[in-house]
Amino acid sequence: MKQESKIKLVELALKIAVDMKVIIGQMKKYEEKDWLSPEDEERYRKLQDVLKDVLPVIAQLRDFFDQKAYCHATAYYYHVKEKAADGDLRAKVIYDDLRPLYEQALNEQIHKN
Repeated sequence: MKQESKIKLVELALKIAVDMKVIIGQMKKYEEKDWLSPEDEERYRKLQDVLKDVLPVIAQLRDFFDQKAYCHATAYYYHVKEKAADGDLRAKVIYDDLRPLYEQALNEQIHKN
């Protein structure tokens, strides 16, 4: 993916996050009311519809960014592992800290699939 596309994707994710805070805030105001007028009920339903439409997009963005982070973390792990195997003492300390986390992540991936 080109850097420009990555930037646009991050900008989209940030915009969605801001918009979701506004939408959820409005929904909470309706939920706190004891009684809703028919107009309020309609607005609330429209907000629910927006949420239903946006949630799959949010899930896709989350999966994309999770995968990117996982790939970068894995690359870092193997780089440190290689350095530790070559005798770099600082890398060995880092590797010893990372290894249980990496193994846990692998187990989670296995159980996820």
